[in-house]
Amino acid sequence: MSKPYEAHARRMIRKAWMCLGKAREARSNALFLTHDVDWLRPIMLEYSADMAKCARGYSKQAVLYRQMNEVL
Repeated sequence: MSKPYEAHARRMIRKAWMCLGKAREARSNALFLTHDVDWLRPIMLEYSADMAKCARGYSKQAVLYRQMNEVL
């Protein structure tokens, strides 16, 4: 039988990986593809930083869910 919060922890890890992928894509677009549009670069870099911050939050939540499983 699986632990009660394991599904939540797996979901949070998946969301963290998706956010990291979005952050990497935004950063590469900002560095390589926005040469024609200079005003877009800072926006994409800020979006990348925000997505990385979201990924860290999701990872922390997953750790908390896994710790709650160990207590139960």
